[in-house]
Parts: sequence; C-alpha cells; structure tokens
Amino acid sequence: AEELSILHYGQWFPEHEQMIVPIAPFTWAWPGGRPRNAPFNGEMYSEGSTAGLAAASPMINGGVVFSYKYSTCEGRYCRRDL
Repeated sequence: AEELSILHYGQWFPEHEQMIVPIAPFTWAWPGGRPRNAPFNGEMYSEGSTAGLAAASPMINGGVVFSYKYSTCEGRYCRRDL
C-alpha cells in the first residue's frame, strides 16, 4: 500500500484539465513494514519491506507516468473526479 505521492515533477495541461506526473526519485513511498491500524487489516503490507519492494519493482525500469484528470476549476483550485 502506498503511503506518499509527490506531484512536484508534474506538468499541468489546462486545455485538458489534466496533470501528468512521472515516477521520479522521491515521488512515491511504501512502508518498510506493517503500520499499526493499517487499512483492510494490513492485507497490503508485510512484516518487512517485501510488499513495498514488490509494489515498487515494476516502476524501476519502465517510463511510468500517472495522469490525473480534474473537473471544473475555479481560479487555482480544482476538484478531482473520482
């Protein structure tokens, strides 16, 4: 389970109301163990770092990019569609 996502390397495309964020160093984080009170009874975690490493390994060699589409924007603030 992911713990942190950073969007500071992203690029905003206002004509599409979309933000594209690449996977770059220090943009995503996974825990090195099972946090106390983890969601879903900790099913997505392991006692060590194996679950985090398994989740991160596909992102090491590929050019992974995440796309965030937003709905209406008012000034600088946008609401993300779920």
